[in-house]
Amino acid sequence: MVSDDPPTLTEIKDEKGILKYSIQQRLGEGGYGRVYAGTDTNNNKVAVKFEPKNKCTYGTPYEWEVYSALEKDGKTKLNEILYKCSSKEDYIMVMDMLESINVDKKPSLEEVYRFAREAIKIFQNLHQAGYIHGDVKLGNFLSKPHSENSTTFFDDLFLVDFGLASRWKDNSTGRHVEYSQHPTKFRGTLTYASVHALLGRTASRRDDMISLLYTLIELLEENKDKYFRRNKDKLGSCNDKMKMNLGFLPTKLKEFAKNVTELKFDEEPNYDKWIREFQSNHNDSPYVTSNPCKKVGKTRWITVVNTRYPMKQRYHFEIQNEKMLHCIFNKGIQEKLYISSAVFYNDTWALIMDENKSFTEQELGYEAINSEDSKSSIKNGNFYITALIKKANSTADGQIDGNVNDITEVKADDNADGKADDKAGDKATNKDDGKSDDKIDDTKWQIVKSKGTTYTHQVCQIVDSYTDLYQKIYQLWKLGHFVTSLTATGKKWAFVMSRDAEFSAQVIEYDVCFPAEGILRRWKQGYMVTAMAASTTDNLTEMAVVMSVLKTNKAVNELQEIFISDGEEFPSKKLKECWFKRKYVTSFCYATVSFGEEEYPKHLSSKE
Repeated sequence: MVSDDPPTLTEIKDEKGILKYSIQQRLGEGGYGRVYAGTDTNNNKVAVKFEPKNKCTYGTPYEWEVYSALEKDGKTKLNEILYKCSSKEDYIMVMDMLESINVDKKPSLEEVYRFAREAIKIFQNLHQAGYIHGDVKLGNFLSKPHSENSTTFFDDLFLVDFGLASRWKDNSTGRHVEYSQHPTKFRGTLTYASVHALLGRTASRRDDMISLLYTLIELLEENKDKYFRRNKDKLGSCNDKMKMNLGFLPTKLKEFAKNVTELKFDEEPNYDKWIREFQSNHNDSPYVTSNPCKKVGKTRWITVVNTRYPMKQRYHFEIQNEKMLHCIFNKGIQEKLYISSAVFYNDTWALIMDENKSFTEQELGYEAINSEDSKSSIKNGNFYITALIKKANSTADGQIDGNVNDITEVKADDNADGKADDKAGDKATNKDDGKSDDKIDDTKWQIVKSKGTTYTHQVCQIVDSYTDLYQKIYQLWKLGHFVTSLTATGKKWAFVMSRDAEFSAQVIEYDVCFPAEGILRRWKQGYMVTAMAASTTDNLTEMAVVMSVLKTNKAVNELQEIFISDGEEFPSKKLKECWFKRKYVTSFCYATVSFGEEEYPKHLSSKE
């Protein structure tokens, strides 16, 4: 966008004071600098980029370093750097003048494919040099100046603005950089960024390719807001992209979309294949301009099991009211079974109860949780919170209880072969659907407190977003606390962090659906799943998986597996199968696992 704002500097002179360039109107501005049009002493057009010194923490701009490395490599096609210098306030870089891509006229499919070929060639050379761009978008693709009679929308493609570039390959070892995730960190452009980038995952080659996909879609689509609503937040952009139905794309572009969105973190894109595929649009399906419906999320049960010595374990699900829940709880306590995991879903409860060797007592009830004071601690007679369930405002609260004899359950006994008792039913049922006048304070949360834990101090808090959640957790990690319980109700997240938990390190994998790849990578790094929670509000889905390194790496905990149900029904049959193999539930969750017809993994193992 051209601006009439005057430059702070109108002339650039060399060390001897001889005029080299004159600076004219502003062409554009970004987060890291501003670009002006200019001319040299022969009246040739140039572009002049100013980058404030106060934004360059370590001296000259990082972009200069990237350009120097790429120029030395000599393979990546770069806009020629003509001159570098500095003023009192800015670092200044003078470049050949390039033009924006001409999109006044909608390009043909053939022209879009030509654009794709040229862009992929640039990425291939850039990536081979060990770099990724990090901010691929239409505005960062420029062309040599068009001739007067040119009818194409670009003549010679260039990728510019390497201010957000990073290395995907370690400079010293030559290996791929390590996978990590920091959800609060994002640099780039929401509209074009991959879901991985938006979620704060370490950047890799796939991110440039996915951003190119969104750029190609934008070139094809006249009504750009139809698929690219200018979201102001990362969560909305992630959900839009995951739900985007790509059935409207031409066949080759549809295949490209499937390929690049399925790339693994450290997988090399098949550049040569796609350069060949985009060589022609012969026999390709046409572009459909009608607005396709969005993909619908699939919600399933996610169950985490660990191989352990034989133990008693029992599950209950579809518990329909508050007092029935307490009947089940009290009956379990009488048999020395304690709640180890609980989920509130579709206005019903599901519980896992087992014989926890460390617990001596347990309580189930409601307690106010301070949402303001991040240093509030929850402690009562050596009882500590071991499960957060839900906020006390559900329609299931306060309903009349059924008789304890109406309750059916399935359990795994502690016999040598791990067989489960044969029961007629798996659901908790209630014959009386009358209502009670009891009301519960909706500022309180339903919690489970246990005596016999290793904890010495706890912090419990409620936050309004996952970003706030991660920031609070990150602060408490530094103080020696670890997440021991996590839940989400609507837009609210609630967490408990405990000091002297049996963990030595902890991370969180966050996604808009089940984060399978992140879990697999964390397993390889020695982490185990220790808590999960999911949220769906206003058609926006989120899931967080807490993974921890155990202080004592006992053999019984070395194998961890995750099973995802085929349908939405509680996986009672699968749990029974696991018990026979001495695999016991350590965490479970009801969450979105994929969107549309996309496949989702039915089974993951830490030994894969």
